[in-house]
Amino acid sequence: MPQHELNRRIAAVTGERVADIARMGFQLDAPSSFTHFDDDLGPIDWDEQQARQRTNPHRCGKGRVAFH
Repeated sequence: MPQHELNRRIAAVTGERVADIARMGFQLDAPSSFTHFDDDLGPIDWDEQQARQRTNPHRCGKGRVAFH
């Protein structure tokens, strides 16, 4: 399903504007860390995703945590 169609359908269900949905970012089959709705659709938790990247030892080198 194209992203614009997904945004339109989510906007119809939630009552929000399509532009707001597009700005937040939604995807299908979200990981368990995302908030789920009826169709396994949920908003992306950008703070959690960013924190996960910052604490990933494979991205930071030698197991150290680096905050950018």
